[in-house]
Amino acid sequence: MMLYDIVFPRKLIFYHWDEIKERLPQDVAILQAMIEPYNDERCSIVYCT
Repeated sequence: MMLYDIVFPRKLIFYHWDEIKERLPQDVAILQAMIEPYNDERCSIVYCT
């Protein structure tokens, strides 16, 4: 899977993040590696429990 030409919203909120991490740890690691570079002035990424 390749992501390119992505336009992120100003804020991206993930609810129940701890539950998702517990159920899908490998998928969460991959997702975070892909989106964390955008967690800056362009987009604020929030992980809610």
